[in-house]
Amino acid sequence: MKNKALLILSILLATCLFSSAAAAQSNGNYTITQSVIAGGGTSSSGNTFSVTGTLGQSAAGTVSSNGNFSLAGGFWTAAPAGTIVISGNVTKNGNALPGVTVNLSGSASGSTTTDGSGYYEFTGLLINGTFTVTPSLANHVFSDTVSNNPSVTFTNVQEDKIADFIATQCSYLRTPDAVNVAAGVATGSFTVTAPTGCAWTAVSNNDSWLSVTSASPGSGNGTVNYSVAANSNAGRVGTITVAGQTFTVTQALGHSISGIVAYGTNLSKFVQGVLLSAIGTTSVFDTTDSMGAYQLDGLTNGGNYPVTPTKSDNINGISPFDATMILRHIAANGQGPNALNANQQIAADTSGDGNITPFDATLILRYLAAGGPNANTGQTGTWKFDPVSNPHPALNSSVSGENYTAFLIGEINGDWTPPSSLGEMEAAERQ
Repeated sequence: MKNKALLILSILLATCLFSSAAAAQSNGNYTITQSVIAGGGTSSSGNTFSVTGTLGQSAAGTVSSNGNFSLAGGFWTAAPAGTIVISGNVTKNGNALPGVTVNLSGSASGSTTTDGSGYYEFTGLLINGTFTVTPSLANHVFSDTVSNNPSVTFTNVQEDKIADFIATQCSYLRTPDAVNVAAGVATGSFTVTAPTGCAWTAVSNNDSWLSVTSASPGSGNGTVNYSVAANSNAGRVGTITVAGQTFTVTQALGHSISGIVAYGTNLSKFVQGVLLSAIGTTSVFDTTDSMGAYQLDGLTNGGNYPVTPTKSDNINGISPFDATMILRHIAANGQGPNALNANQQIAADTSGDGNITPFDATLILRYLAAGGPNANTGQTGTWKFDPVSNPHPALNSSVSGENYTAFLIGEINGDWTPPSSLGEMEAAERQ
C-alpha cells in the first residue's frame, strides 16, 4: 500500500507539470527552466520539451505525450546548457583504428585516445569557440574525410561536430638500392617514394667521403643527391640511410699521381697555381700549392691518364736585362761565363724556333714596350713545361715524384717571384 501511494503521488506531480507546460504551449514561445522535484525535472531543446519522472518512478519509458511534450521515466541526464561535443572515428584500410592520440586545441585544449571502435570524443565544449582536432600515431599520416587535411578546424561552433579521419601507414622505397662508382670524384642521386606527408631524413654513414648534398629532410616522394670524394686507396663501401632503408655506394680501387713543379731558371723556387689535368678514363684536376706540390687522386685502376700542366697567370720578372743576356750568349758563341745554361736557353727561345738568335732579344724588348703580349711579341710572357705531358695508358699503381719544370718565356735571369700571400695569388689570377 505504501509503494502504491508513492506511485500515485509521483504520477500526480508529473501530471501537474505536464498540464502547466501544455497550457504554456498555447501562448507561443516560452522557456522551461530545469528544476528538481523529488528526483525529477524538465529539459528543453528548441521547441521540444520533455519532463522526466521522479526518483520513485518504477520504470523507464514514456508515460504520456502530447504534441511537442513528453513525460518520460528515469533520471535527469541532460548535458549542461551551452556546451557542445566534438567526436569522430579514425579508420585504417576501412577498419577501426584504436590507440590513436587525438589532440584538441583552440578555445579549449585536451587529448584523448581512440577506443576499440576507433571512436574519440571531447565533451563540455563551450559554444562560439574555435577548435582544431589533430590525430597522431607513430609512422602514420592522417586525412579528414571531407577535405583530406591532416587536421580539422571548426570556427564559431554552435552545435555538435563530427570529424572523421583516415589513417595511412608510412612506407618507404628508395630506387636504386645500390650503385658502383669509379675512384674519382662522383655525384649521383636516388629517389624516395612515400605517401604524402610521410617525413624522412637521409644520413650518410661515411660522411668523410660520402655526403648528402640536398633534399634532406624530405616528405613524400623526393630525390636525394649525394657526392663521393676521390679515392686514392683501396676500394671502399659507404651507405646512406633513409627512413630505415640503406642505399649503398661502392667505390673502385683508386690510385694517385703526385709531384712538384719547380721554376726553370731558379730551381729553388716553386710554382704555385699550376693546373695539373688528368683527362682520360675519368677527369681529375689539382692545382699546385705554395710549395709547388700537387696530387691527383681517385684514378681508376687500369685507366688511361695523360697528365698535363698549364698556367697563364703571375707573369713578372721579364726585363731588358733578359734581352741583354741573350745577346751576350750569342756574342760568346754559347761559351764561357756569359753562356746560357740549358734551362735558360728554353726561356730565351721567345720565337719558339728552337734557336737562340738576336730576334729572341727583340721579341722581349717589343713585349716590354707594349706592356704585355701582342702579335709581335712571339711567345714572350707565356708558360711552358718540361715535360709537356706525362702519359699513363694503363695506370695500375700510384705514382709519386712525377715532377715538372716550369718556364716563363722571356724571363731568363731567374727574377720571377711567386706570390707570397693568398691576396697576391688572387691578384695574379686576375691578370
